[in-house]
Amino acid sequence: MPTIELLPNANVSNDWTEVGSGAVFEKLQTNDFVGYLKHATVGRTVEVEFDDLNLPSGAVITSVKGVLGGDFSLRSQTGKVTCSYRDSSSNLINSYTEEVTMNTAGFATLYDMTARTTSDGSAAWTDSDVDGMRLRIVIHTSPASGEIILTHLKIVVTYSFATYTSDDNLILKNGTVVLKNGKIEV
Repeated sequence: MPTIELLPNANVSNDWTEVGSGAVFEKLQTNDFVGYLKHATVGRTVEVEFDDLNLPSGAVITSVKGVLGGDFSLRSQTGKVTCSYRDSSSNLINSYTEEVTMNTAGFATLYDMTARTTSDGSAAWTDSDVDGMRLRIVIHTSPASGEIILTHLKIVVTYSFATYTSDDNLILKNGTVVLKNGKIEV
């Protein structure tokens, strides 16, 4: 299924230590050590807002998934962060909060959050549900020594196109048929 990756585009809040130049959201747009955030204190929080979603015409969202990238300042460390999906007013979306355990890798490793298929537990996501979405990351368990490094945040939106199945006959009396994507069986 096709996906769209949304990157941070605005700072909401941050009390992690910043490394490198640029705004917090800019540091989290790429998964590298050029610009990043670091800290070891439980409770430290960063929240950023993401690009608006522009779905192709006829597309239907099948899931929304947060992804974070990071590592540690010292080898052989483990730590946990609590990640939560937030709306454009920073309200928690449908209790979508989870812990992500990070381990030392020696490079910026990507960690997937749970792919969420509904916005409220029953209704499918809409474009407007995703517009202005935010992710909040809070240090839950500090490493034994050193600091957690946060290098990247993104939201991955998976979508499909609605299908129409019918046993009806198709009759074209006049005009032109243009097929851009899809399959026709006769």
